[in-house]
Amino acid sequence: MVRNALACALSLVVSLSQADVSRPPAGTNVDETRVVSARQKMPAPCVAVAFDSVTVVLSRTDLEAQALRNPAQLQRDEDRIARVQSLRAAALLSTVVAPKTADACAQVAWEALGTDGRSVVLDSLENGRALVRDETKGVVVPTVRIRYFGERCGPMCGRGDITVALPDGERPFLAVSWWVS
Repeated sequence: MVRNALACALSLVVSLSQADVSRPPAGTNVDETRVVSARQKMPAPCVAVAFDSVTVVLSRTDLEAQALRNPAQLQRDEDRIARVQSLRAAALLSTVVAPKTADACAQVAWEALGTDGRSVVLDSLENGRALVRDETKGVVVPTVRIRYFGERCGPMCGRGDITVALPDGERPFLAVSWWVS
């Protein structure tokens, strides 16, 4: 019974940020890297999330719309997922610093992102809805590499992480805990 409850909880947590993309199954041994196209045109208005040497630019309009999608009734899984995604978008928006000029992006430092904010950034990257700028070269990159890595060491032992790196970069600029058992 406890195992079933944990499996259900794990399944719900994993599916919460899988709105569009199909991830490998959670809770299994996996080491899969995907190359995902990134947005090439700057959205306006925008929110720029600054990592070490990478800036991820998201559409503020999309984030605000997602934050407003907050169903009153939670009778279906889709409603519960929409509620969680709404709260995550609202959490990210709460860390935004106003832009310095009218045509600039609002700013978020990666240190200010909590788990919810990182999940929103990851979802945007996985689904090709984010512009990614390599600040060391001063260029917008056409793709990112997303790695799904999970190790299962027993029935109640294991973990999985999702990392995102530049197309030619070794070191990921974003890492999110995917599953734990």
